[in-house]
Amino acid sequence: MNTSKDQTASDQPIRTTPSSQTVQEKCIPERFSKLTIALLLLIFALGLIVLGFTILPVIGFIFAVPLLLFSFFFFRVHLDQRCEIDRRDLP
Repeated sequence: MNTSKDQTASDQPIRTTPSSQTVQEKCIPERFSKLTIALLLLIFALGLIVLGFTILPVIGFIFAVPLLLFSFFFFRVHLDQRCEIDRRDLP
């Protein structure tokens, strides 16, 4: 048997609060800065690779490899509910 209280509770629309937003909706500035850092690191790494082939063979590659790794890390890292880098992604 349904009571009138059960029926009114189910008839009310579900209200969304700002806290119920997903991480993707809530962390737009943080995601944009994460993408910007990753792209800048990738551009610097590619520039150092070009320098490694042309001018500074050893030094260019020594700096390019870590920058490439950091760039891929920033592309792959996830954000948690507080819009911070998820610590589970850290090595």
